[in-house]
Amino acid sequence: MSAMAERHLWIWYTPYGMGGVETFLLNMTRESILDGNSVWVAATKDATGPMRDAFLETGAKLLDWSDFHDAYMAKRPVERIRHRMIEDLARVQPTLLSLNDCNDFSIGAAPLLRMLRRYCTIFDTFHIDAPTDQYFDFRRTFLDAIDGVTATNENVIRRFCRHYPNAATLEMRYIANGVTVPDRERREADETLRLLYVGRLVQEQKRILDLPPLLERLQSQGKKFTMTIVGDGPCRDALASDLARRGLRKRVWLTGYLPPHQLIRLYFEHDVLVNLSAYEGFSMSVLEALAAGCVPVCTDLDSLDRSVFLDGVSCRLCPVNELDRMVDIWSALTPGLLRQMSIAARNTGRRFTVNRTYLEYRKLLTSVRGRRPLQPWPRDAVAAMQLDWDLTQHNPWLARPHPLRNLAASVWGRFLGTVDPD
Repeated sequence: MSAMAERHLWIWYTPYGMGGVETFLLNMTRESILDGNSVWVAATKDATGPMRDAFLETGAKLLDWSDFHDAYMAKRPVERIRHRMIEDLARVQPTLLSLNDCNDFSIGAAPLLRMLRRYCTIFDTFHIDAPTDQYFDFRRTFLDAIDGVTATNENVIRRFCRHYPNAATLEMRYIANGVTVPDRERREADETLRLLYVGRLVQEQKRILDLPPLLERLQSQGKKFTMTIVGDGPCRDALASDLARRGLRKRVWLTGYLPPHQLIRLYFEHDVLVNLSAYEGFSMSVLEALAAGCVPVCTDLDSLDRSVFLDGVSCRLCPVNELDRMVDIWSALTPGLLRQMSIAARNTGRRFTVNRTYLEYRKLLTSVRGRRPLQPWPRDAVAAMQLDWDLTQHNPWLARPHPLRNLAASVWGRFLGTVDPD
């Protein structure tokens, strides 16, 4: 139990969806409430999704700020969502505000974040190690409004420090994800290799449409295998069509989204978790697989924790730009080798618990508070937050006319009499 009950506010675009960030938020929400804190979860783009009930079951309170995204994109007036946010924040009066790669919110609400920082600690978390520096550039707008930066892999922290060498006042930590996996018996590996994919069915990042030709090659080599694909996304129909065209539908099952208790069972029934991603953070599905003894066969990314991903011991790694080699890796996995690697994977994965992750965040919070104690929230919190700001001011996605075009338009408008000269 924490020494003093906190009020935590966790913010994400779509917290009730079905990805790794959503699972991270759910885990942190549950652990924080078990530690005696009150927790609110705010959705800034979509307040629906299959995991919504799971959040409610933790005892969390849910805030619907989904109008924010449309206001940020200049698709609707800002006043309504600004009023709702201020009313909610004044009622909640958070002592910790956690931004989870939520750049549009952080950019659009930067003036509000600067004001809130007097009364609450603000963390920003990187959940992926994207190939470009765009995600770092986005943070320039609100860098002065945060206290600490965390990441689910060390490579992001190194890159962040190179990008912002003068951000010495920020505490930066690598805090690995954690999972909850029950201790149960595994299904023994045999001559039929049982492959599993868990994640969004998208081509960008996940490269899911590269999977059918790889499976076709595996089939042509005479390898006995089956595959279960768990998840949903915009590429589902294209994936199903390509699998059927290549004669693979009798070997491959698409389940769609599955709730956590059903998904966990599959890790124990499959030999290998397949991950073809072009970039990741510390994949939640890979961690769950490790803890269940389902051997990850992953792309060899810079973001991997090398104390965890020991090629040939706890996993198999494939060069990120040579996916064809994935087929050779699968083909070489014998039942004996799988049993040996499964034990190592399970011993490794069980170090990464949800409670361990939460306690690392709590240690970071204690450290930041020691350097920057909070002011008490004002009696009239609504009045304190009555700021007038343009949610779209620094939006990189909105095209803005060049200043000379604005000047020319103004001069022309005055000439036509459509612009007030005052």
